[in-house]
Amino acid sequence: MKKIKQFLNIVLKLLVALILNLLKMIRKVITISTHLKKAKELNSKLESFRQYIGIVASVEVTWISNNVACNYSEYASWAGEFYDLLYEIERVTRVPLAKSLQVLL
Repeated sequence: MKKIKQFLNIVLKLLVALILNLLKMIRKVITISTHLKKAKELNSKLESFRQYIGIVASVEVTWISNNVACNYSEYASWAGEFYDLLYEIERVTRVPLAKSLQVLL
């Protein structure tokens, strides 16, 4: 009888360990699924800007005139939304914006 109790105790501990490991795996799958959904969403938004490839998004010119620094900036109507998307990609992927731009260029 004692050996049966010991055996059942071992089986119970193994089942608990198995259940805990399964829960960890399920959490990882959910996390991966969430990241994939976000990646698909960001990719879809990024694809919507494909029509602007080769078009200048923004221009900024700075010059000095009479010892005064002057600045002129001009942005395309879609540039703000595009830059916001790049910052979102940087936030989600933790890849610096400069590297994001290199990928796009």
